[in-house]
Formats: sequence, structure tokens, C-alpha cells
Amino acid sequence: MKTYAFIDSQNLNLGVRSLGWKLDWRKFRQYLRNKYNVTDTFLFIGYNSTKINE
Repeated sequence: MKTYAFIDSQNLNLGVRSLGWKLDWRKFRQYLRNKYNVTDTFLFIGYNSTKINE
């Protein structure tokens, strides 16, 4: 059985930073794999194309 993780990177990043931490993405991915048997991880980032040309 496949287990997927869908991660909102902005919320995760801001939450981690508010605690004064820096997230090691590789270790975080390994943690998800070991603890929750996550087979595939999808990271969503905010993208606003209207801000590119400003």
C-alpha cells in the first residue's frame, strides 16, 4: 500500500521558523518514511505569477 504526504511548505516553514528552528528537509523526509511509512511526498509552494513582473 502506498502512503502519500501532501505538505504545505509555507505553513511548515513559518511554523518551524517561529520556533527558532531550521528544518532539514532530507531528515524530515526520512522521518516521514520511518514513522508513517510515507512512500511519496508532495511539497506545495505558493506561486503568484503576477508578482514576477513587478
